[in-house]
Amino acid sequence: MDRSFLSQPAVIEASRQFVCVRLTTYEDELEAKFLKSLVRTGSGQVENSSFAILDADGKTKLAGGGRGMDQVYRDAKDMADGMARLLKKYSPKGEPASLPLVPTVRLALPVAASDGQPLVVVRVK
Repeated sequence: MDRSFLSQPAVIEASRQFVCVRLTTYEDELEAKFLKSLVRTGSGQVENSSFAILDADGKTKLAGGGRGMDQVYRDAKDMADGMARLLKKYSPKGEPASLPLVPTVRLALPVAASDGQPLVVVRVK
């Protein structure tokens, strides 16, 4: 993660208006295929970091398609300003409906561990 961009107050504030997604590309073949369609890498394979901003349809690139924010924006201020410009085209329809979900506990454990995030497992009868 590029802390020079993502830890800046202006980017943090701008990101609150977006849904941020962490794909499980190394663990999920379909997500890896999707990411390859968004980001071209030198190897042609999924790399350890990728960045893109997508439309609400989850397919149309609005900004990006690179290994990091610095391939799309000059600096954190440019990123925050760019995100603000993108937001002017949209009006929110509500709040996100759920927390990030992973299909299996076996997959959720390494994803949460590598992201340094807490994990909640819910068993439904």
